[in-house]
Amino acid sequence: MSVNWTKRREDGSVPGTFTINPTTGLITWDSPGTPGEYNISVYVDEWRDGVLIGSVNRDMQIVIRDFRPNPNKRPTVTGTQSVCVIAGETINETLEVTDPNRHRVRLTGAGELFNANGHSNRANLVSLNLQPPNGLERFRFIWNTLCEDVRKSPYYAIFKAQDAPRNISEVLTDFHEIEVQVIGPAPENLAATYDKAGSTEANPRVSLSWDNYVCTGAEKLLIYRREGSNQYIPNKCETGIRSNTGYQKITELNINNTSFSDQVPQRGQTYCYRIYAKFPKKGESVPSQEICVFIPDNTPYLIEVSVGTTNVNTGTISIAWTSPLDIDPSIYPPPYTYQLSRSNQ
Repeated sequence: MSVNWTKRREDGSVPGTFTINPTTGLITWDSPGTPGEYNISVYVDEWRDGVLIGSVNRDMQIVIRDFRPNPNKRPTVTGTQSVCVIAGETINETLEVTDPNRHRVRLTGAGELFNANGHSNRANLVSLNLQPPNGLERFRFIWNTLCEDVRKSPYYAIFKAQDAPRNISEVLTDFHEIEVQVIGPAPENLAATYDKAGSTEANPRVSLSWDNYVCTGAEKLLIYRREGSNQYIPNKCETGIRSNTGYQKITELNINNTSFSDQVPQRGQTYCYRIYAKFPKKGESVPSQEICVFIPDNTPYLIEVSVGTTNVNTGTISIAWTSPLDIDPSIYPPPYTYQLSRSNQ
């Protein structure tokens, strides 16, 4: 017998679909065309650092029933689909469950955030207790994040809404996912000063300092430098340093460090710095604010050479230059003079 396994979708569009989310495993069948019992098999590979370390095959039975002529309609759960939060902040999101038949509804949470064995600080799902009248309920998804929650891959909270019709065999459900990304807070109070005492004429140095990082679970601090300023503002949930900003990594330090001495390439330049933290699970922090410092040069620079008077015999040229900005008398004792040279070419 030919079976129409998928026909029109619930909203009336075609064709029907059968999909699986490769990240969360959520299966969506919209919509089966023929009542009956169906079996599906899902094959899952587990990879770690590019190496296949295990596989599992999971079978599932799906029962499709026809409730006509008085069909029960499923409840619907709505709410945000993604949240980005800095470690230490609290997620507090509202989810709403409605039922077109005005049956009583409930909502449950699943996934590692609700599992005591999978996560140390569990998330909570709190009902606002609007029922009765039935058919509408709101819930608060609450999770107090910690520094240990920072990681590269997001968390997924799975929510299952169910109605309560008179015939218990007609209970219907709806699912909703929230993707949660937890990132590290930015290092604070980054400062940069010209290290006059630690510099030589050929090897100028910059002293960097910052506050102790608030997340003890972080591993490394990465320091980036560029010539000149780029005061870009990170987007929401943006970590690390953008690749197109001109910043270059100069070193990595243990998270317990709060200072660094940087030997810069040359004098007479402005150097700008940003730092951010790395975490064991490949998570990162928001970058620090940019801080800049000018490295003085003991060499005067010509800043103007212009014709003052045009004449073959009495013509004049105006010349101006900068004064040396930071002459150390102990190294270059006075008196000081300028020597100006000219070429006829």
